[in-house]
Amino acid sequence: MSVCPDKTKPVTTEETNGLVYTEMVCKETMRLFPVGPLIGRTCTADVKLDEKHTIPAGCCVALGIYQIHRDPSIWGPEPTKFNPDHFLPEKVAERHPYAYLPFSGGPRNCIGIRYAWLSMKILIAHLVRNYRFRTSLKMEDVKVKFAIILRITNGCIVSIEER
Repeated sequence: MSVCPDKTKPVTTEETNGLVYTEMVCKETMRLFPVGPLIGRTCTADVKLDEKHTIPAGCCVALGIYQIHRDPSIWGPEPTKFNPDHFLPEKVAERHPYAYLPFSGGPRNCIGIRYAWLSMKILIAHLVRNYRFRTSLKMEDVKVKFAIILRITNGCIVSIEER
């Protein structure tokens, strides 16, 4: 880890700004495995979808974050493939701002979003500079269960060794 090489010192907030690829990896992980796979909302006004369909005010709707994050019309021909390049600045600029919603979006998004991203980057920096992680599990073998949160049901076997 060239950005925070000294294992004896804590990772600083300033150093996390240099963890650009780490952030892209975190975002791609949250795209494929959002903690909250669904978001519930209540329409405050009628929403006209097209000439034939309107969602009336007061109606409860569920947004399928898991499905949006795997939509090939948004994420390309291999939407289930782990690809941090989805979060290159030019790729992000091409997408609708609400195509990526791991913490919801708009005025009612998660109040802890900035803290969550910072915590993830600091934790990963500490772990990666001190340990090596290996797994034989392939992305296509990961089984998930939808509940209030998304859960891996078939375990995630990882071997860890000190660097």
